[in-house]
Amino acid sequence: MGESKHVIVALGEELYGIPVLSVETILRDPKPVRMPKSPKMLLGVFELRGRTLASIDLRLRLELPEHEGDSNHVVVNTPVGPVSLRVDSVVGIASIEEDSIEPTTTLVNHESDEFLSGVAKHSGKLVALLNPEHIVPTKLKNAIAKVA
Repeated sequence: MGESKHVIVALGEELYGIPVLSVETILRDPKPVRMPKSPKMLLGVFELRGRTLASIDLRLRLELPEHEGDSNHVVVNTPVGPVSLRVDSVVGIASIEEDSIEPTTTLVNHESDEFLSGVAKHSGKLVALLNPEHIVPTKLKNAIAKVA
C-alpha cells in the first residue's frame, strides 16, 4: 500500500492529523474578531491575503476542554471554503502508511458527525485523522459559506 502525508497538530497530549493536501497555510495566532451571538466554537473572523476567514476552535469542535495560552491556526480547505482551525501547536508533517490506518466506524458514532476518518499509529503514538470534508459542523456551514 501507499502512504499519505498529514500535518500533525496537538491538542494537549493528543495528536491529530490533517491531510497535507487540504492545508493551505499555518499561522501564529491571528486574533480573530468575535462575532456577536455566534456559537462558542466559532472564534470569529480575520483577514488573510484579502479574504475573510472564519476561525474554529478545534478543541471546542471536538468537545475538549478549552486551552489558554499560545496557539497556532491551520487554514484548511473545506467544502464551504477555507477555514482556520485553532490548535495548541503544530508538531510537523508525517508520512502515514495507509495500512496502519484503522477506520473509526467502531470507535465513534458516525451517524451524525463524520469529522474523523481514522486512527493511525505513527512513531509509537496514536494519531486521530481528521476529515476536512466534515470538520465544519453542520450548524456552522451556512454562516461560514457566507463569510467565505
